Amino acid sequence: MAGIKSEMQPETNKRVKVLVVEDNQLAQLIIQRRLTAEGYEVTLTASGREAIALLRRDSPDVILLDLMMPEMSGEETLCHIRQMGDATPIIIVSAAISRDTLLRLQGLGADGFIAKPIDFKRLKEEIQRVIETSQQRLRGQVDEVLTLGDDAEQEVTEELGDKPGASPQDR
Repeated sequence: MAGIKSEMQPETNKRVKVLVVEDNQLAQLIIQRRLTAEGYEVTLTASGREAIALLRRDSPDVILLDLMMPEMSGEETLCHIRQMGDATPIIIVSAAISRDTLLRLQGLGADGFIAKPIDFKRLKEEIQRVIETSQQRLRGQVDEVLTLGDDAEQEVTEELGDKPGASPQDR
């Protein structure tokens, strides 16, 4: 039970939803079994195009994206997802990748990388890391919007000649 609790998002207490985009059926089944046994909710797809449709429908918490796939590569899928404005954390999964390719993928919006064959302890750590980073980024954006809202209210108050904190009778 302790293993399952550690994989839940603290704010919502729900199971982490993982979208696995992998064209190799054996790899899909291994990933699904291992992650499901750890308490994750796993959705599988073998193509980038289907991943994009599932992303819109299912709103996963994280995407595991194989780099080498037919039709639409992992890199093309990554680009399309980011062009849609979707910020779901994406972990690239690949057997071999150069440092230049890794840096390019990070520049395109990849949040993490896991080498094949997959070390599942490392994968769990990477999933938690990218989700926590994403949540911190979102909290930062919310705080920024709230701060901007406070600043705008102060500016309007000053323009109208009102004193902050003054009651309507004091104005």
